[in-house]
Amino acid sequence: MRFISGFRLINRCQNRIKYPGIGIAYGASLEVFGKFSYGKGCGVGVGTNIIIINRALLKIGDDCYIGRNVELGPSDCIEIGSNTSIQDRCIFLGNVSIGRHCTVAPNVYISSGKHYYDLQPSLLIKDQDILASLDRELSVINSKPVIVEDDCWLGINVVVMRGVTIGKGAVVGANSVVTKDVEPYTVVAGAPAKF
Repeated sequence: MRFISGFRLINRCQNRIKYPGIGIAYGASLEVFGKFSYGKGCGVGVGTNIIIINRALLKIGDDCYIGRNVELGPSDCIEIGSNTSIQDRCIFLGNVSIGRHCTVAPNVYISSGKHYYDLQPSLLIKDQDILASLDRELSVINSKPVIVEDDCWLGINVVVMRGVTIGKGAVVGANSVVTKDVEPYTVVAGAPAKF
């Protein structure tokens, strides 16, 4: 028990030195090989994993809250606007832009990528994904950015598919799967989400 507590204290001290001005809770893990930019007044919750690969960028605005056990993994860029709160257990992967003043409830999943199952069906899906990542044309079309504009509210357990834009002021109801663009200032819900 003392070893674990000592390790957490060392990890917290290292994070405070590396990333001054951002509140990083005990047990949060940051693996930064790319660029990490953040504004003032931000906090990262317990158990959150931030993995920024080489040449990728994670940009967090002022006064943002990143909840507990959140996973942020940009492949190109994840940007979170000022005064946005990302609640517990959310996962954002790939190329994702979240606007200012957004409320993202727990368990929201957003990814700009996809898996390949029919590229060479005799191969495992993971092996097909690797083949696709090595092919320039497939790599370009594999990732389609997800954009959530300012002042949106995404309810609990929402899934947002690649290439979707959610317009300013829109609300997405709990347990929805968003497969198409959402107009500004509308409410959608369901699987697939509809007006």
